Amino acid sequence: MLRPPPQLTVSEWAERHRMLGSRASAEPGPWRTNRTPYLKEVMDALSAVHPARRVVFMKGAQVGATESGNNWLGYIMHHVPAPALAVQPTVELAKRFSRQRIDPLLEETPALRDRVAPARARDIGNTMLSKEFPGGILVLTGANSAAALCSMTARFLFLDEVDAYPGDVAGEGDPIALADRPRGTASCVGACGGSHPQLPR
Repeated sequence: MLRPPPQLTVSEWAERHRMLGSRASAEPGPWRTNRTPYLKEVMDALSAVHPARRVVFMKGAQVGATESGNNWLGYIMHHVPAPALAVQPTVELAKRFSRQRIDPLLEETPALRDRVAPARARDIGNTMLSKEFPGGILVLTGANSAAALCSMTARFLFLDEVDAYPGDVAGEGDPIALADRPRGTASCVGACGGSHPQLPR
């Protein structure tokens, strides 16, 4: 807790460590920000050394926003370990996101491979919707689960594909407001992706 935040930015981390496999990219290999230069500013605003506490990314479809968010999650696991919550429109989509995006991120990026135990039936540290790593945990859930949105204390919040979120979840209200409300000692709330006028980071 007394260590200063790393000076490395998210885009620098991705350039140095991120590997894309054939499951995540049409161009497998090392991440190269110059392939999508418009994502650099978004990623760097999510860095620990940046003063921003909320990033809004209004975008079109298939421009790389989710992968830039995944770079941020990898950066958190490697350099700023803390509890993080990633929200997809539904719990089923969160499970698909875990299989198709998070598992390849962990398996194909050497800097992350040893930080999360391999998925095994008896290993509760790595499940479909929960990935424990030294100093933190990544929990994945859906915007249609009010209980999950309200129950976790998270320092970092990644809201993806928010256009598909329900306007109200189980009579509890706006899922973005539920996820983004103050949580104990949380010092940074972040989100990236979709095109919602109130999208938090």
